[in-house]
Amino acid sequence: MANTLYDSTVPLFYHVFEDTDKFLPSVLCGNQRWMTALGRIGLKRQVNCNTFIECVQEIRSQIEQPTRFPASVVKTRAKFVLEYLYAHTLTLYFTNDQWDQILQIEFIPSEYLQNSRFYENAIETSGFERTMTQLGLFLVSK
Repeated sequence: MANTLYDSTVPLFYHVFEDTDKFLPSVLCGNQRWMTALGRIGLKRQVNCNTFIECVQEIRSQIEQPTRFPASVVKTRAKFVLEYLYAHTLTLYFTNDQWDQILQIEFIPSEYLQNSRFYENAIETSGFERTMTQLGLFLVSK
């Protein structure tokens, strides 16, 4: 179904869903009329609050599948998602419920936190973290 697929030309979607079955076959992607029509029936063609949360959930799902998605690949994807969040926090307009949902998902590589300018008191951790409040983000929601 079109509403379960993502436009592979959107960089965030491409980075998160690469090597998954979440994209249209390439034969359909080259035709703008088809893409527009598929967009009308649900193809996800832009990043919004909901599709961003779906990306975070996909990262979490990939973490749980280490034989299919190597840790190095998932970490790179998670860093991309986090950088996207940093760059677009004020334009995505997350609700408080959406922020709460994001904050509950472990998707931030802990070594990224330790080396981040947002994390002043690095501690020894491994794996992925879920709380972005440690990053010193002051979240504004509408």
